[in-house]
Amino acid sequence: MRRFLTRTAAFLLSIAALTAHAQSDKTAESLNPSHNCFQLRSAVGQSGNLLDKATLAFAFNDAHAEQLLQDLLASANSDEKNQARELLIYLYLRSGRYQQAFKHNEAALKERPDDVSAHNAAGLLSTLAKYPAQTVIVRRASSLRYKVEDGNLFLPVSVNGKPANFMMDSGANFSAMSENAAKRLGLVVHDIKVSGTDSTGGEVKLQVGVAKQLAIGGVQLASVAFLIVRDDQQPFVGSPLLERGIIGLPVLVALKTVRWNQNWTFDVAFPSGELELNKSNLCFDGADLATEAETRGETLSLLVDTGAGESRLWPPFAKKFPELIAASANKGSTTVEGISRETILGSATLQELKLRLGGFYVVMRPAIILLKETTGKSHWLDGNLGMDILNQSLTVTLDFSAMTLELK
Repeated sequence: MRRFLTRTAAFLLSIAALTAHAQSDKTAESLNPSHNCFQLRSAVGQSGNLLDKATLAFAFNDAHAEQLLQDLLASANSDEKNQARELLIYLYLRSGRYQQAFKHNEAALKERPDDVSAHNAAGLLSTLAKYPAQTVIVRRASSLRYKVEDGNLFLPVSVNGKPANFMMDSGANFSAMSENAAKRLGLVVHDIKVSGTDSTGGEVKLQVGVAKQLAIGGVQLASVAFLIVRDDQQPFVGSPLLERGIIGLPVLVALKTVRWNQNWTFDVAFPSGELELNKSNLCFDGADLATEAETRGETLSLLVDTGAGESRLWPPFAKKFPELIAASANKGSTTVEGISRETILGSATLQELKLRLGGFYVVMRPAIILLKETTGKSHWLDGNLGMDILNQSLTVTLDFSAMTLELK
C-alpha cells in the first residue's frame, strides 16, 4: 500500500465551493465556465456574450474582470446574475477584499435564502469583513534564500514584525497557521461558525486571524487573513513552532511574480509580463489555480499545488485513458492524509508518465492515479501538480499578471 503524505493545507472551504453556476449559452453552452477555463477560451476566443467575456476575464486575472462582472450584475437574467455574483466573491477572496465578498454573499442570501454555501460562507466573511482589505504597502523586487523540508519550499517571512518560516502553498485558498504560532506572532484569533474540508474531504473546524503586517522580501502587505488550525492537526504536527504557517494564494497573487531556482534563490515582485490570453497557461478555476499539460495527445487541467511534495492524478484522468489504466497499471491503494483524518483510496500506478508543461518536458515516476474523488475539485481537474514535478526544472516562474507558468 502506497502512502501519499503532503503538508499542504488543501483548504476547500464551502465558501470556495460555490459550484452551482448557470451554464453559459451560445458558443459555450456545453461548458461550465467555472471549471473549464481553458476550454472556454478555445470555444469563445475574443468574442462571445458578456457572460463569456466576464468569465474569461475572471479566469485569466484580467484587470477588466471586476467591471465586466459588475456590468453583468446590472444587465443579466437571474441565472447569469447568480454566476456573476459567485465569480465576484471568488475574485474578492483571492485579492483579500473581504468586505466586498461579504456584501455579495449577503446579496446572494437575500435572493436565495436556502443557499447552503452562502450560509456557510457568512460565518467566515462576517468576521473578515470587520478588517480592512489586504493591501500592498511596499512592493520592491528582491531575492531571498529558501529552504526545503519534506519536499516543500519554506520562505523567510515577517509577521507583525516577528520572523518565521512559512511554506509556500499555491494549492491553499487561504493562508494558514497553527494556534500557537498565531499567539506567538501576535494575531487575534476568532472562532467562526463554519467548517472547511481538507484534502480527504474530512471536516475541519476553523478559526481565523488577521495579521496587521506580513513581509516577504521587499514586499510588505497589511491586513492578511490566516485560517487557524490546532497544533495537533496536520500539516503542522511535529514542525518547529515558527514553521507552522502557510502562504496561500491571496498572498502569492499580491506578490504578482515569484521565481525560484535550484541555487536556493527565491525572487519576488520582479517585472511581470503582459496578459496575452492565447499564451496564458494559468487560469483561476473558481478559487483554485490551474494549468495545462499535454500527454499522449490529450490536454490535462492540473491544480498548481506547491504545497504538495508529490503530484497525483485524479479520476478524470482515468476516464480519459481507460485503456492505459487497464493495460499498464498496477492496481492497489493509496493513503491520502489531510488535516482531520486519513483515508485509503483505490489507485492505479503507471511506471511513468511524460508531460509537456510550461514549455518543458517532465516525468511523473511513478504516476499514481486515484480512482475515487476526494474533494470537489477532483471531479473536474485531472490531478495536482506538486513540487516533485516543478523542481525537475532549474527555474520555475509564476506570473500572475501574464498568467503564465514557465519552467526552464
